[in-house]
Amino acid sequence: MRIRKIPGASLLNGIAGTDHKFGRRHVMRIRYFLMALVIAGVMIAGPTQGAVVKGLVTLQYGQKQAGAHAPYQDLANAHIAVLSPTREPLAEGKTDAQAEFVIKDVSAQEGGWLVVSVSSNGITMRGVYTGKPVAVDPVMSALAEALLGQQTGTGNFTAEEIEHISARLYEAASGAQTSGAATAAQAAVALMEHEPFRLALGDLIHTFSSPGDNLDAVKQIMETFAPFIRNFSKLDAATLAAFVSPETQIEFEGELYQKDELLKRIQEFARLYDVKEWGVEFSRIEIRETTAVAETVEKVRFVQKSSNGEVNDTLNFIHDLELREGKWVLLKRYEKKCVPAAATIFAGAGSAQWAGARPCMLGSNPSQPQQGFSAGVRSVYFAMDDHEFYWRMEIQGDQLQTAVQDGSTPLMFMITLTETFEGDGEEKVISVTGIKKGIPYAVNQVRRKAPDGFPEQLVYLPENFIVTRNFVQGAISRDEMKSLGSEFFANARILRETPNGEGQILVQGSPVKVWIEPALEKN
Repeated sequence: MRIRKIPGASLLNGIAGTDHKFGRRHVMRIRYFLMALVIAGVMIAGPTQGAVVKGLVTLQYGQKQAGAHAPYQDLANAHIAVLSPTREPLAEGKTDAQAEFVIKDVSAQEGGWLVVSVSSNGITMRGVYTGKPVAVDPVMSALAEALLGQQTGTGNFTAEEIEHISARLYEAASGAQTSGAATAAQAAVALMEHEPFRLALGDLIHTFSSPGDNLDAVKQIMETFAPFIRNFSKLDAATLAAFVSPETQIEFEGELYQKDELLKRIQEFARLYDVKEWGVEFSRIEIRETTAVAETVEKVRFVQKSSNGEVNDTLNFIHDLELREGKWVLLKRYEKKCVPAAATIFAGAGSAQWAGARPCMLGSNPSQPQQGFSAGVRSVYFAMDDHEFYWRMEIQGDQLQTAVQDGSTPLMFMITLTETFEGDGEEKVISVTGIKKGIPYAVNQVRRKAPDGFPEQLVYLPENFIVTRNFVQGAISRDEMKSLGSEFFANARILRETPNGEGQILVQGSPVKVWIEPALEKN
């Protein structure tokens, strides 16, 4: 295998400016002394050669060792470029006939990690070197792309953080439908359509993009506050005091309470409800030296004691934290706002566009079958730019997904934007992406007050939409929703069209309030 090193910056290799008043003997003594120092330094520091970067290109991933996976033959005898975190080329070479590679003497980089890019005939896959054999597979390729695409700078990531991210991503990818993928492109699409992986990738990159080595701080926050949240409904005064300060504010059922009032409210809640489950997962933690912002997804299930009525809900909370004397203290806990991600989405450009966005609505399990048909909404995402408001609905339920795939049932996936929670105001936008007789379509309906004061109804036919087995997307022009302002309510529904042309509701969501960031407000 031929390996060609790409030269980097040159090193000083001499000492200039010798004073001529010294005799030749003095000069020689100085040279011997310097040589002795260099030799001693080498003996102490050990070998100075660079890293050995080796690995395998494969479409498989999981618990097996890299060598146990089948090689990806499309990238056998392919070109390899080893890149620094800033995309500086450091070395190059080729994979062998089994898509394996060994590249020696690669310059070490600050942070301790490198990107390995393998390409041939328009196909490119990447891996990340952290001092161990490199797995160039779909999971690590997605991670490498995300790292290189960071606008905040890749120097904020350490090798230890990247190994932690990698382990989490392999866990999140375990349910992705990539086993049938025959090409790198197919594997990448399947992986990014797998919602747990896409969310994990965006969340982990966001969490560790802050400057410094934040892995220990992230683990400390999770270990400290996870038990606190799980037992939130059972807090007593002593336990509460261990996590909060007198100025701490905590939102409970839509209201902010401080320490004493909060304890009373929790006790009142415990008298009315029997909490069966209060699960918590940390989605993102942003460390800012001595402060931090932690986001959680909490699944709650409780029963009303008087009626035995059960409530299942999924909540998103934000926690403002401060580091005091080596301990993280909670300053404020409040429900997360639904803020559309700043992005431009093209229906046919793949699910990777939504990486980094978090769902605004977390849906329900598939509903009870209605006339032999069940359906569910897993989650709903929103994004926007200066021109359009985009939505994505992740769907679930075997019957629903089969119906979408074979076109056997006319279905409508609907997002409504209204000025009030109840949706009874004059200003309303209804966006539908549907499928009928196997043909997908989209239609938006706008109801608003005309300039003359009378209500008007307008119909638009957007072109930016897609219907798939796992998700549905649509778009609304910013002009269509301009009467709603910067705050409005959004809801999601799935309907089945009956033979008489009416819509039978299969899934009915609960409205959420949406805030548009000032930078995206349209004049």
